[in-house]
Amino acid sequence: MEQAGYIVLGSFLALITSFISENYRSWSNKKNQRGDLKISLRLEFKVIIELIDKIVEKFGTSQFFDIRFLKQLKSAIDRLEKLRDHVIFINNEKDKEKILATINAVAIYQSDALSLEGQAFKRTSDGEAQGEAVTWNHENYRSQRQLLATRSVDLKRRIEEVIHFTEGKGY
Repeated sequence: MEQAGYIVLGSFLALITSFISENYRSWSNKKNQRGDLKISLRLEFKVIIELIDKIVEKFGTSQFFDIRFLKQLKSAIDRLEKLRDHVIFINNEKDKEKILATINAVAIYQSDALSLEGQAFKRTSDGEAQGEAVTWNHENYRSQRQLLATRSVDLKRRIEEVIHFTEGKGY
């Protein structure tokens, strides 16, 4: 009878030890994943800031944007999208929301920049047999370019806040 008590006690201790061990392993894995996520987000957002600077600089020096930078920005966004599912490892809901909103804002910015050239043109009928001709709408393009440049300042500020967050210890 006494041995049965020891067997039950041993089983109970093994169960408790296993539970504690698994919880520690899970906590440790999440901590490592948070650290990896922090590094990945920081690096991708730094690349995005550099690309936005290049896009805006190109807007300022020429009538057209450099499609290479927009494609590079799209690649960086795609890499961020792969990290989106890992944002769940961040403990604070407001921080999660800020990161996800910033990823969305970058994607919208890239989409708007890509469509800017198309917005700069308008279709008009030239009255000839060839049908429609495309004319340059410089005023529309200039105003959209200025709006995009202005938005880039706010977007970079938001990205820098996320970078600052990823450099902190409270995560």
